[in-house]
This record gives sequence, C-alpha cells and structure tokens, in this order.
Amino acid sequence: MPLIILRHGERQDHVDRNWLRMAIRDGRPWDPPLTEKGKVMAEKAGEAVKRMLIENGLPPVSRALSSPFIRCVDTCSRAAIAAGYSGKLCIEPAIAETVCDEWYYSWAIPGADANWGGPSHCRVGNRKVPLDKLHPAALRPVGTLYLNPEDLNAPELCGPSGIDLDYVPVVAASDLTRSAYKQESKAEALQKLAVLECCEALYPGETVLLCSHGGPCTEMYEHLITSTDQEKSLNERSGSKSPTRARVGKVGYTALFLVVKVAGSWLALVKAAPITEV
Repeated sequence: MPLIILRHGERQDHVDRNWLRMAIRDGRPWDPPLTEKGKVMAEKAGEAVKRMLIENGLPPVSRALSSPFIRCVDTCSRAAIAAGYSGKLCIEPAIAETVCDEWYYSWAIPGADANWGGPSHCRVGNRKVPLDKLHPAALRPVGTLYLNPEDLNAPELCGPSGIDLDYVPVVAASDLTRSAYKQESKAEALQKLAVLECCEALYPGETVLLCSHGGPCTEMYEHLITSTDQEKSLNERSGSKSPTRARVGKVGYTALFLVVKVAGSWLALVKAAPITEV
C-alpha cells in the first residue's frame, strides 16, 4: 500500500509577527493558519501527489488523515482535492505537532516569536521560564488545545472536504494529558506511531495521505524505513549489528514522502521532496 506523508504549508506566524502578538493576547497562539502562499503550496503539493502516483502506477488517494492543527487541516483539504480525492478528512491527534519544551517556548513564554525553541534571549536550555509566567493555555492538558472535529467541520477551516465525524482516532485528544515541562514518555511516542500500523491494517491496498508537521513527518518516515531491507543492506555493508536510522533532517513546507510496502518492506519512492522537485 502507498503512504503519502506531507508537511503543512507556510504558516502565518512565521511571516507576520503581529499575528502572534494578537493571538497571544486574545486568540490561539499555538494554532496559526496558513498564509495565502501556504494555501497555494498545498494545492501544488496535491497536484504533485497526483502526478507521482500516476507515474508510479499507484492507486489514487482514497483516505486522508490530518493533524488537528488548522494549518494541517487546510493543507490536507487543499492537497487532497488537488490530488483527486473527494472524500472527507479524518482528524488524527496521533500526528499532531510534537509537544515538548521547544514547542511551548515558541508561543507560551514572554516575548515568544514563533521560533522553535524560543526567542534568542530565552532559548530552551538557557533559561527555564517559571510556570506562572507561561501563557495560561500551556498549563492545560495539551489535548484540550486542539479543536475538535465538530469545530473543524467548517468551510473556512476544512474547505469543501468536510470532516468525517464518525472516524475513531488511534489516539484520542482526551488521552493527551501532558502540559508544559512534562516530557513525553517512550510509550506515548510509540503510541503515536501506531497510526501507521493502523492505516496498513484498516486500509490495505489503499493510498493514504497523512498531513502533519515537520518533526512528526520525519519520525513517521524514519519509523517505516528503518530496518527494512533497504536499511539492512546498509548495515551489512557497514558491518553494523544495530538498525541504521533512516535520517532525514529538517524538512521544508509541503515537503512530502511517498513510501510503498513491497514484499514486507517499506520502500521510499520520494524522500522529503519539496514540490518544486517532484
């Protein structure tokens, strides 16, 4: 089965610092929308997905899962439609943004500027901001920060696609109870990656589009490719007895991966390609 892993398009707070200042005061600073450029990027990514599937003789997109962040929902809707998919979107908290100190420092500390890890005067590791100085939302269970599927099922958020309100997520938002400075356990990390196995079990033979964030996109790809035949052959040539990690590094907006399951192994046909290269 083919899996397409797609990062969201350009986000508003990275090009408009006024947006973040206003959102910190009276909005949702952790959940910026796409820019107009980001919307176009999403549509072009969908066109690229459609072309890649045709070129590789693979079936068209028949399922679309998105992180609950609105930049991903919008990206997923636009990309899926451009790829020829006419169904509804499934909201999956398992593929939401990585919840860690770096994320909280990007929006929840005084002087936050949307940069991962915090502004230059207060980076993660250099200074720990007291809990009482953080944005109040940082103290809430992270699952309560996500819009629920009913709220996302609005044309201004999900476009004409609509949200599948009957979809049962692999990880429910209500189960995500961590807040600021509480680290993710290994069990929680593995639970999030279970969405990949669920897609394979529930949608055999289908082409599934997953729209997420930079960190989760690379984690999903590395999880699938590590220790497959591709990586085992690298180990054999190097003499290593431990699995080789399929390292990717930082990926840009609307970077995408196309992987397929062949004879029990996941193979990468496209690896973190920007839309200009596919």
